[in-house]
Amino acid sequence: SSPRQEPKRQASIAQKAISACGGAITTSLVVTPLDVVKTRQQLWEAPARAAPLAGAAGPGSIGTSAACCLDTTKSTGPLRQVSMALCGQCTHYEAFTGGLSEAIRPKTGSFWRPPPPALAGHPLNTVEMVLAILRHEGAGSLWQGLRPALAMSLPSTVLYMMAYEELRTRLQRSESSTLATWGPLIAGMTARSFAAAAVAPIELVRTQMQSGLWKDGMGWMGGMHETIRAHGVVGLYRGLAPTLLRDIPF
Repeated sequence: SSPRQEPKRQASIAQKAISACGGAITTSLVVTPLDVVKTRQQLWEAPARAAPLAGAAGPGSIGTSAACCLDTTKSTGPLRQVSMALCGQCTHYEAFTGGLSEAIRPKTGSFWRPPPPALAGHPLNTVEMVLAILRHEGAGSLWQGLRPALAMSLPSTVLYMMAYEELRTRLQRSESSTLATWGPLIAGMTARSFAAAAVAPIELVRTQMQSGLWKDGMGWMGGMHETIRAHGVVGLYRGLAPTLLRDIPF
């Protein structure tokens, strides 16, 4: 007689949650740089017109100094202000006025030397944005918002798994055939909404950190306190509606 096959053991809710958390952590590590680039591209706007640059040479002129005004004004955080009056002597960049904005661009048009994202006179594509962040802010800036992303992924995953399993079980045991049939869909939508709303404040802070406008030295908890101070507790849930519309279908 053939050997009896033992029934396969199904993973428990705890095992599923641990597995999902591991996947969420790995995803956060890999996807965070893409989120940073996407956020910077979405928030780009042409720099406001400034006064004529004192002592700046005209477009296309090459100064005699080997120093680059952007290289000499690097900071540990996102680059927000640059002494553009030095661009006339800079061998790499020049100031120019295009449309309603005044910004800077590489003198040679070099693809490998893009200006800082906040000072770019045109929207940077994905590769240019990555190069600009690496050159002017350092590789660490590509992982801005990683801490809140990790802090958000763990509770979000656990809440979703627990809520989904509990709701699905209850609905499938319902005497109503309609609820039993649509139970997994209803449970998934409800659980996803609950999890997204629970971590919405952390996701808001993560987006603010990735925007490049974050104050140096401010932690993500400090960012939440600053948002509450400026906009109240309701301010922590800005953007919740599109977040739900994004997450519920999944």
